Amino acid sequence: MTDMGNGNLRGICVLGLNYTDQLLIAGGDGPLLALRTAVRDLLTDSFGAAQVTQMAPCGAIVIRLQDAPRDQLIAQVRAALARVPDCRLPAGQIHYATTAHAGIVWTEGGTEVAELTRIASAACAAANIRGLDLVEYDSVDHPHLQADILSARLLADAMSAMQDRRLVLYAQQIVDIDETSRVRQYEVLVKMRDREGREHSPSAFLPLAERTGMICLMDGWIIREAILGHAEALVRMEHIHISLNMSGRTLSSPGFWRGIEEILTQTGIAPARIQFEITETSAIYDLARAKENVQAFRRMGCSVALDDFGAGLSGFSYLTDLDVNCVKIDGGLVANVVYPQRRELKIVEALVSLCSELGLDVVGEHVSSPQIFDIMRDLGVTKMQGYAMGESVPYETIFTAPPGGVRPAMMAPA
Repeated sequence: MTDMGNGNLRGICVLGLNYTDQLLIAGGDGPLLALRTAVRDLLTDSFGAAQVTQMAPCGAIVIRLQDAPRDQLIAQVRAALARVPDCRLPAGQIHYATTAHAGIVWTEGGTEVAELTRIASAACAAANIRGLDLVEYDSVDHPHLQADILSARLLADAMSAMQDRRLVLYAQQIVDIDETSRVRQYEVLVKMRDREGREHSPSAFLPLAERTGMICLMDGWIIREAILGHAEALVRMEHIHISLNMSGRTLSSPGFWRGIEEILTQTGIAPARIQFEITETSAIYDLARAKENVQAFRRMGCSVALDDFGAGLSGFSYLTDLDVNCVKIDGGLVANVVYPQRRELKIVEALVSLCSELGLDVVGEHVSSPQIFDIMRDLGVTKMQGYAMGESVPYETIFTAPPGGVRPAMMAPA
């Protein structure tokens, strides 16, 4: 990055957007790019064109802070942050209100602008992760700097992975042991490929995306890629049903269901072939909006499942408040049903009985051995998922698999 402006440099500020309420499912990248442009125009008005530039590919905006006392510059940054929700998009584009966060590093001179920008980016990421509007580093030797730089690098890499198509979709079959069923259902999973080609499991990047609100963008990208990106194959192969994970943040977005409805209308895919999984351990920030979205999905004809049921205390509350029609029993419970001296078997038995009374479909997760399969089957569970039922495969390969899917060996006739 080249130096910006010729004034007396006091510090560098990096400003990023919070995407918690971004409805980017049907709209793709258009609204996001327009929003970034609108915010940059606002900052240009506040600080001057020579002091503002935009970083690629993450879209954060860099501001050169100069020629004023520190307190005045901080007040100027906070005033700009307060104005971000009012940014207007071009005529005809829906306005999705957003907020912003920023990081500042102050300097007494002697440090290149490129290095200051890297450090301010780490402060910006730290603000996002900690839920703050602003994080400041008094110097380039701040004690939290190295840890924050690692988090900033992972956050930026996850963001650019969507643009560079380094998020890779996989699918794992949810096997219906009722052999008369022709339907093949798959849960859509995601991994991230780094710039060296190594793949990272979801646990390496999704928790950070969840904490920062970037999970809304990822959910949108995955839904668009899984449905729009493979629409022709999905339309042709009507026996394939897919299950898509949705975070509590995304489910709390206002009117989220409209984007889904637009995609299904555009592609002609029957809503009954789409299931959304709500993770019990993912916090729902606005229950009223979540209920609105779930009810709309059900009216459309989509299925809604409560994932990881039994893993936390919120499951029964969600089961009461949200109109789900399927429950996926937490794999941590299922994995331990083979130990009769432990309580998990009785807990799973009680959960299956409860779901049966409520008329809910039940899926047993993490079925990793024939012994677990037999126990879950004896409990009345007819849908199972896990390594014993089939490992995850690249998403595109499910459209070339045999019509009956992969038949686990334990389901073969004796």
